[in-house]
Amino acid sequence: MREPRHGALDGLLLFRLDSRALDAALTAAVVAFLLWSRFGLLADGPWEWDEVLFARGLLHFELAAHFPHPPGFPGWLAIGHLLMPLAGEPLRALQWGSAALSVLALWPLASLGRRVAPPVVAAAAAVLVLVAPGPWLYAVRGFSSTPAAAFALAAAALAAGGLGGRRATAFSILVAAAFLVRPILLPGLAVLWLAGAAAVRPRRRLVPGLAAAIVMVAASVLAMARAEGGWQAFLQPFVTHTEKHFSRLD
Repeated sequence: MREPRHGALDGLLLFRLDSRALDAALTAAVVAFLLWSRFGLLADGPWEWDEVLFARGLLHFELAAHFPHPPGFPGWLAIGHLLMPLAGEPLRALQWGSAALSVLALWPLASLGRRVAPPVVAAAAAVLVLVAPGPWLYAVRGFSSTPAAAFALAAAALAAGGLGGRRATAFSILVAAAFLVRPILLPGLAVLWLAGAAAVRPRRRLVPGLAAAIVMVAASVLAMARAEGGWQAFLQPFVTHTEKHFSRLD
């Protein structure tokens, strides 16, 4: 007979085995391996120009100079600023943020997998995804893709498990966090939010999360405008960037 589960830490166990001790040991081993695969194998330097732009943006935010390029990626830079005192330099701070969030993505991936497969299979699939060449390559670098995906996966896992109680608020906050980390994912994130919100009843339970998301976005935009030196200086790089891309359509 399966042992009854109790305590908040049981939610961290991946394999849902009869033996909680064995489950905890296997979970710890998987997490230790993933931590080593990230932090033990961090890139020695930038691989692609966007990493340089993000790191430069931590030192001096300037959209006009593409530090970073529009739309500014405020959530990603905020994570970098939080880790800068520990990492000591901007690229390393971004690498740490990407590596840590890629490991945290293990739990929402396993949670989503358990919707369609046994827990052991779901956990194994989650690990397989995280050690695949593509996810591993981006996880140890300063890109915003992996952190945004981690927030989006957490939101999707919440939605898949039902958005009762405060989960609806957390869901909207996680989607907003993914958007602020990588704003160009807006179309996909909008679909994710609409799909999750459609099942929430009564609709007023969406209000706290929406309010929090609006505050997060507004605060980010205000911070970027202030750092850029005013609204005109903030908006002009967007116009220039858009015109450059549309000019290539010819």
